[in-house]
Amino acid sequence: MKRSEPKLDLLVTDLDNTLWDWLTIWSRSFEVLVRRTSETFNLAPQLLLREIREVHQERNAIEYSNLLLELPSVMAKMDDVHEREIGKVLDEFRRARDGETKLYPGVYQTLLEFKAAGLTIVAYSESRSYWTARRVLHTGLDGVVDHVYCTRDHGWPEGEKSVDVGPRVGLKATKIHELDESIRKPNPRLLVEIVERHGTDLLRAVYVGDSLQKDVAMARDAGCIAAYARYGSTAGREELGLLDSVSHWSGAVEAREQELRRQKPPNPDIVLAGGFDELLALI
Repeated sequence: MKRSEPKLDLLVTDLDNTLWDWLTIWSRSFEVLVRRTSETFNLAPQLLLREIREVHQERNAIEYSNLLLELPSVMAKMDDVHEREIGKVLDEFRRARDGETKLYPGVYQTLLEFKAAGLTIVAYSESRSYWTARRVLHTGLDGVVDHVYCTRDHGWPEGEKSVDVGPRVGLKATKIHELDESIRKPNPRLLVEIVERHGTDLLRAVYVGDSLQKDVAMARDAGCIAAYARYGSTAGREELGLLDSVSHWSGAVEAREQELRRQKPPNPDIVLAGGFDELLALI
């Protein structure tokens, strides 16, 4: 079929571990944060991890910008000298994070090919809006991805519009749409709404993500073409131990996640074993 007559109208994609390796981004920068905070304040790493988990759970977020300023052991030692030093710690953390924030091979060119074929590109992520928008900007996807649906962040003034999040971090073209934090995948109803909002039929939309139980199940239930980004699966990775040790999930959310894992995984329409660029077969 010619490019002027695409089989598809809409690509909806997950972000974390689908377009970029979020687990590596988070774990390597977090390790720097804990190590340098431990050295600067002479605090045991295990103490920091316990306090970090408490803050993550209180804020219901695994990425939280004010984290260090809410750790009791850090604040108990805070003085003018440490206040200057904490700035250096955060600078190292940011450099580590930005250094790991890069697209999987083939993602950028594949997205450009889809846009050239006339498709609208939308992302749907459970991550919070600030860091999601920052990663979209940092990876050069501003204007490549047309719309991003993600969880509302902390700290925005009451009454601020969700579309203001993008310009706050420097996005000029990509529109950020914030969702209530109670909305979690798999949510086929929301996916149907997203597809309808962007003016196409479910059969002319493809959804791609790295989780069988969440992404693929949601796409199948919604009626989209379901593409499984197997290359992004985090199953069995060593970094998961660190992530679990400071998880923001409540007991109820953890129980829900375990129940999803016990369910028989759905069959995707397409398996992307080697990379995101295997989606090009659709156009």
